[in-house]
Amino acid sequence: MKPDILRPNCTAEVINDSNIISDRLSSSFYSVNTSSLSKNDPTLEYKEFRHKVKAYIHIFKEHIFESDHPINKISKMFINYFGMYIDEELKDINNAKRTDYKSYKDMVEHRINSIVKQLQNFILKLQASLRLMYAKTINYSCFVEEKDEFVNLITNLLFREDMLYNKIIEVYKTLLYDKISQLEINFCNLKDIRPEDLSLNEKYCLNETTKKCQQRILEEYNRKKLDHKKEIELMKKE
Repeated sequence: MKPDILRPNCTAEVINDSNIISDRLSSSFYSVNTSSLSKNDPTLEYKEFRHKVKAYIHIFKEHIFESDHPINKISKMFINYFGMYIDEELKDINNAKRTDYKSYKDMVEHRINSIVKQLQNFILKLQASLRLMYAKTINYSCFVEEKDEFVNLITNLLFREDMLYNKIIEVYKTLLYDKISQLEINFCNLKDIRPEDLSLNEKYCLNETTKKCQQRILEEYNRKKLDHKKEIELMKKE
């Protein structure tokens, strides 16, 4: 970890290093030409403020992606326990009797919506914790407008772990089981369909039909070229 990177005497140096600043944050605002504005213009002041915020967020990203950072450790603990919780929920879902299909579907939707909601709540709490963690070093008000950026940062941290990513995939596979099954059936039923059967123009079928079309176009081009050449030769003879 680099706990001293946010010291007052080194912050300016960090902010002035354009190599560490992400272009994703308010890039459209940075396209505004402020060279003709006075030093006291609010637009120029706000641009400088946004420049600092961008630098801070990049620093936070460097910090939390290190394994010994508290936020990183918390995220790993959460992923471990939350993964076990998801397994238990999916086990209950799979063991549920389908005697009443509607009740079963309602139960599946309720359980999975609960899983997603809890994950969202944790992300919101962890991003708030990240902001509070640095509040004594940087004015907390600097990040009032950056909630989405912090949410994205924490989400990125959590989903870097294959375990959580795969668990959430399992969750949505369970929720969308009927639709996925129907889609697989449709794929099987349509596996032998040809582009021509879908009324695609022969130019775009990208099969033998397209090759024949290309051949006809080429032959037609060569024929016209030859006819044009003959016309020129006749004109010369005259």
